[in-house]
Amino acid sequence: MYRIAETFCLRALNSIPLLYLVMFLTGWTLIVDLVHQSLYYPQMMHESGNLSIWYLILTLSITPALAVINHLKRGFSIGRWLMRRRKHFGIACFVYASAHTLHYIRYINDFTLIWLEAFDLEYLVGWLGLILFLILAVTSNRASVRMLGRN
Repeated sequence: MYRIAETFCLRALNSIPLLYLVMFLTGWTLIVDLVHQSLYYPQMMHESGNLSIWYLILTLSITPALAVINHLKRGFSIGRWLMRRRKHFGIACFVYASAHTLHYIRYINDFTLIWLEAFDLEYLVGWLGLILFLILAVTSNRASVRMLGRN
């Protein structure tokens, strides 16, 4: 019986669809709001921005964590697990950053104002970040990686 539970847990931990489900559930209120418009605008912007930043921090901290794991010579399986899923955490970061941007565009609903605000420093940083996320998301699939080459 113990062996069956252990096998089930290992399969669950290695399941990419389950990982995406968990990442999707962390932002469930954002997805509901995009459909029903139930959250107040600043609250929605705050939550979507926070989720995007937390997934960015998680994605970027995997490499230093792996360096610590290699230095300590412990936890290699955790390090490999994180490295195999780094791309998926980055995609979640892009999805939540896109939800953040889409909610902003939906709320403002005036492209002239959006264009004028885009040159303020805080908005410019956000737009540049979204463009970088877009480039990384588009090139994260296997075909793009193969086409880009090893270096």
